[in-house]
Amino acid sequence: MNKILTLLITFLFFSGILLAQEDLYKKEEKIFVLKGVVRDSETDFPVAKVNIEINGRGYTTSNNEGEFFINAAIGDEIVIRSDNFKTVYYTIKDQRKITVMVEEVKVNPVPVSSKRQLNKQPYRFNTLIDSAKQFQKNDAKKSIEFVTKALESVSGNNASEEENNVAFETLGDINLYWKQYDLAVANYKRSLINSPGKPKEISLNIKLAKAYRLNKNYQESIELYSKLLYEKCPIMIKLLFMKD
Repeated sequence: MNKILTLLITFLFFSGILLAQEDLYKKEEKIFVLKGVVRDSETDFPVAKVNIEINGRGYTTSNNEGEFFINAAIGDEIVIRSDNFKTVYYTIKDQRKITVMVEEVKVNPVPVSSKRQLNKQPYRFNTLIDSAKQFQKNDAKKSIEFVTKALESVSGNNASEEENNVAFETLGDINLYWKQYDLAVANYKRSLINSPGKPKEISLNIKLAKAYRLNKNYQESIELYSKLLYEKCPIMIKLLFMKD
C-alpha cells in the first residue's frame, strides 16, 4: 500500500512539472514582435521619439516615421507616452500592426505674456502665489485657483516674464505633487520660456527632468540630465569620455 501511494505521489509530482513546463512553452509561443505607428490625431503626421512601454516586457521609442517594434503578447497593455501628447493605453487584441492616434496635451488655461512690464500690484501677486503654495498639498483645485487669481491681479496679459515664470513653475509643482506628470512637464516647459536667468533655468530643468522621469519619458529625462551634467561639469565629462 505504501509503495502504491509513493508511486502515485511521484507520478503526480512529475505530471505537475510537465504541465508547468507545457504552460511555460505555451506562454513563450504567444510572444511576438508588435509593429505599430504613432500619429497626430489632428494632422495625421507621424510622431517621433514617443515612449512605448509594456510592463514587464520592454520599452522602446518611435522612429522618425512614427514606427515602433516591441515584444508583446495578446492581452498586454501597451502605454504610449510623450510630454507633448496625452498618455494612451492600448490593449493588444491580435498580432496585426496597430496605429495609435495621440492628442496634444491641454495645460491649465491661464494667460501667458512675453511682454516685460512692471507689476502694479506685486504684493497681491506674491501673496496669492504664497497661498497657492500653502494649499498645494491639501487642495489642488484651490491651489490652481490662487495661481489664476495671481495672474489676474496683474491684468493677465500684462504680467511680466518673471511673473509668468513663477506662475507656471508653481503650477508645475502642484501637478508634480498630485502626480499629474504630463501637466507638470507642460507647465515647467512654459515656465522655462520666461526664465529670468541661468541659475533659475538650471533649477527648472532639474524639475523638468524629474517630471519627465516620473512620466516615464525616459529618453527625454536622460537627455536633459546629461545636458545639465555637461553644462555643470564639462571638464569632467570630457575626461570621462577621453580616449586612451
